[in-house]
Amino acid sequence: MLTSRLLSLLLFSGLSFVSLADNGQTCAIRMSVESDFPPHLIQQNSQWTGLSVELMQLLAQEVNCQLEFVHSPWLRSLQLSEDGKLDVLTHLSYTEQRKAQFAFIGPHHLESIYLVGDPTKIPATLNLVQLTKDTDLGAIAVLHGAYYGE
Repeated sequence: MLTSRLLSLLLFSGLSFVSLADNGQTCAIRMSVESDFPPHLIQQNSQWTGLSVELMQLLAQEVNCQLEFVHSPWLRSLQLSEDGKLDVLTHLSYTEQRKAQFAFIGPHHLESIYLVGDPTKIPATLNLVQLTKDTDLGAIAVLHGAYYGE
């Protein structure tokens, strides 16, 4: 999901950015990018493309602004946004706490998360708690500060 305090200004008070651009002042929208996340964020030859990039380019064009990409890890991007140094985050799950901090538009896509494993090595389970009992699943990846919704 695209979120940001600035984005809410773009959507609800876009005239202020248009007047900035009309007065010859530069208007820039700073968008966080960290890594490839096809088809939403794709880096090719130091250039960013993808569905999220194309959507933000259209929004920036609509209010006569330039889109700037800020390379930043996820948790740092959240902090930069809070500090007013970053305007747009993509793929931010909605929570009540984040609702107070960010202006959400969207969703612009829906996704599902699946747990995949070898059924012969993982006993039949009725709930996720059972996966942690008597079975060493190892670690695939750990992402700090992430929330994938209910």
